Amino acid sequence: MTLGEKVGFIGVGHLGEALVRGLLRAGVDKRRVVLCPRGHSRDLSVELGLELAESNADVLERCGTVFLAVRVGDALATVGDLTWRDDHRILSACAGIPVSDIRRAAGRSDDVLRFMPFSSADLGASPTVVFPEPEPSVAELLSAFGAVLPMGSEDQFETATVFASMYGWVHQIIDHASRWGQENGLPSETADRLAELTILSAGRNASEREGSVNDLLASLATPGGITEHGLNVLVEHGLKQTWFDAASSTLGKLHATKQATSD
Repeated sequence: MTLGEKVGFIGVGHLGEALVRGLLRAGVDKRRVVLCPRGHSRDLSVELGLELAESNADVLERCGTVFLAVRVGDALATVGDLTWRDDHRILSACAGIPVSDIRRAAGRSDDVLRFMPFSSADLGASPTVVFPEPEPSVAELLSAFGAVLPMGSEDQFETATVFASMYGWVHQIIDHASRWGQENGLPSETADRLAELTILSAGRNASEREGSVNDLLASLATPGGITEHGLNVLVEHGLKQTWFDAASSTLGKLHATKQATSD
């Protein structure tokens, strides 16, 4: 990918908008970004001064690299309805759609990559799993969204995609923590902020210190202390099994999507 090459977006909903904003936040020249005419595109074009294509085909005409962020059920039909050049690169954020199916729909043998960002991509805070491993220029582009984590196989990528779902669950934990704080006397703004920063602090603690998470937890949950006390209650109520069940069910849904689109 050359430095001045334009990048296009087919599918500009909630996730697509986060990707667009993430690129611009990272310093990508807005003159390089081309939007399809649907979804949030028109509003973003006016707000951010971005180029608006007349159609999906027009996006392909103007761009070499194309982000695909449409609904999963529409992905293969959308790709198959377009005429792709040999120099096009497809970056798909469509969960559960294998590389082979996208290649088949596009009539391609290569230059198709799957990635799974979080909506925090607009903040540059999304751990972004990728398969297959991208070339350096593509990895640099994706790094606008956050840390780029290449996967060694598509099965690994599917498992890692579940973490994009877990990202949403953590928001529910933040809400539960805040509500409990409010019910026990904290002002709502204080409870919200404390819940948010608690999760952020735990993530940084695990990410930036040496040792395993279990080692860190052992240092926090001292015998007879309040952390150990609360953890014991969570264990008694089956927190681990509930979390594993939710994750495994989500992975099953991804596999079902893969099977349905491959039939």
